[in-house]
Amino acid sequence: MIFRFLISVTFMMVASGICFASSPLSLEHTFNGYYLPYNFPVVQESDNDQYFADSNPTFNKSTNTFTAKTYNEDYTVRNSIDVTLRNFPSGYEVSSVSYSPHFKMPDGTPVISVSATRNLASQMGNSDYAKCWFFNAKTGEMITEVANSSFSIFVLNTVYAINGKQSVVVVGMDYNSSGATSYKTYIYSLGDVPNSLIVEQSTESVPYVIGIYDIEGKEIGNIRQASPAVQIIKMSDGTSHKVIHK
Repeated sequence: MIFRFLISVTFMMVASGICFASSPLSLEHTFNGYYLPYNFPVVQESDNDQYFADSNPTFNKSTNTFTAKTYNEDYTVRNSIDVTLRNFPSGYEVSSVSYSPHFKMPDGTPVISVSATRNLASQMGNSDYAKCWFFNAKTGEMITEVANSSFSIFVLNTVYAINGKQSVVVVGMDYNSSGATSYKTYIYSLGDVPNSLIVEQSTESVPYVIGIYDIEGKEIGNIRQASPAVQIIKMSDGTSHKVIHK
């Protein structure tokens, strides 16, 4: 039996756009809108290990240090990650960090997905206001910039088998001063699905907004640029969290 899971630390949702020409990712397709993969198989490591993952890992924003552990079935430590993100771009503050043990680059490098926004909320609406990067979970070195947008982004850490390739999905949201929002969905490939990996049915847990409130707790219809608000995000697996917009 193989477990698939995503562990993440979230401070605020962030965005996505275009990858570097030298990126190990290949942009396969862009949808205008919010598209999720249904009934696509999921790429997994070919082992039968059962283990525990920390559902609330630690990220220190002052030092950009990520800490997480996994444990074997007999409760001994299986793997310990304690890594500082290196060469983090100036002018940005980390908003969310995600890690999944099965999410790796084609050469086997484990990945930490990092989203960040500009330090100044007044820059919301600029195309590079929010960005997403992949970092090496062992060394902390940046692997590649994944995308950028004017408001927010999230990465589905599940690796799908799409057209015979290991594929990841990035959803970005753009925003303008009138309050209008628009989505784009990016499908990136990590290379062919190796024979050493097995494929199983997807049961991806995905987020959706169920409410937006101002600082007085009054529900509002949308988030206006640079206005404080709280978004309640519900996951399809029943869990939920708050996203604070400053």
